[in-house]
Amino acid sequence: TPWNFQIGKAKDQIVVRKPATPDGELEVRVGGCEGERIAAIPLGKAGRGPGLGTVSGALPAREGAHDLCFSFTAKGLDPMPALDRVTLTTAGQ
Repeated sequence: TPWNFQIGKAKDQIVVRKPATPDGELEVRVGGCEGERIAAIPLGKAGRGPGLGTVSGALPAREGAHDLCFSFTAKGLDPMPALDRVTLTTAGQ
């Protein structure tokens, strides 16, 4: 396997939120990983792996700067999805 995150015993401490769709979602929360969920973007085909996939979705407009937390919903930790890149753009661009 090309991915080896060496989680070890910490695996039991990872919180996995249950998916609302068969392939899971990329959740976006504002103000930290326990903050308000502002988006749940279905993974669709990208969630079926293996390999790279692309998902896109819209976030509600917010004034000011905010910390965002990106996490995946899943039925379990195997397979473990990962983000390669996140690109945020202004609507219409």
